[in-house]
Amino acid sequence: MRISTIQAFNNGVRGIQDNYSQVSRTQEQVSSGKRILSPADDPVTTVRLLQLGQQGSQIKQYEDNLRAAKNSLVQEESILNSVNNNLQRVREISLSAGNGAYDVKDRQALAQELAQLEDELFQAFNSRNARGEYLFGGYQSDQAPFVRESDGSYSYQGDEGQRSIQIGSSKMIAINDNGKSLFVDVPNVNRVNTAANPADPDNPGNVRISLGEVENKRQYDQNFYPNDGIVIRIGADGDNYEILELPDPPNPQAVLASGDLEAGPDGSFSIRYAGVVVKLDGELQQGDEFTVER
Repeated sequence: MRISTIQAFNNGVRGIQDNYSQVSRTQEQVSSGKRILSPADDPVTTVRLLQLGQQGSQIKQYEDNLRAAKNSLVQEESILNSVNNNLQRVREISLSAGNGAYDVKDRQALAQELAQLEDELFQAFNSRNARGEYLFGGYQSDQAPFVRESDGSYSYQGDEGQRSIQIGSSKMIAINDNGKSLFVDVPNVNRVNTAANPADPDNPGNVRISLGEVENKRQYDQNFYPNDGIVIRIGADGDNYEILELPDPPNPQAVLASGDLEAGPDGSFSIRYAGVVVKLDGELQQGDEFTVER
């Protein structure tokens, strides 16, 4: 096969161009520090690099989320510590107010301090984070969770949600607590009064009942006893009980619930009804009665 002069010339030029292109590409790789300059250089490696880049972006986002979660929880802890300190001071003032040596001016000063503490607590309940979101509103982070009514009372405007943030491919972490669970649904033994009425009046110390504790405020608010109270009556052999309405003559006492008495580790018997728990103790016998009232 004969090769013409022009063909040989073109082949030589093409070879020079290819060599120049390779040299230029090598220089570009050296100057950029990258072996792959375009997806066509190495498609498989390019795909892997894209995946690694996406994973790196996700990891950075998780790190940012974790940092935000930590900041939010640290802020919440600081606020709750402040709330606790203010409530402790309120308690101290309440106890000292009964001091007979205080005159009118002393009590006015205490009242002013209480008003100031009330304002500080109100502000704490409506605290915001660095992004301007309300900490204690549940999912409702764009509106104040607590509102002061015209009569001086307070109402909760948020919900019972708990916001979370993703800190891993399958890991979420809570970044707040709603104000209802923290500041509204607070167990308060003083809401419920209790009294023992033993079947044997000559031995009144033989049976005892604890203070009533509200352990589920929702049930307490929605299902509290008819006539604002109940009677717990011990049944036969002292091993079961009935829960009845408070006496309301001439109406008969309706039975609201019943069950068996089971002793706990401390030997007492816990009875739960409508969000309230009480403990009975002593040598229970048939006919012993206990009242639980608001």
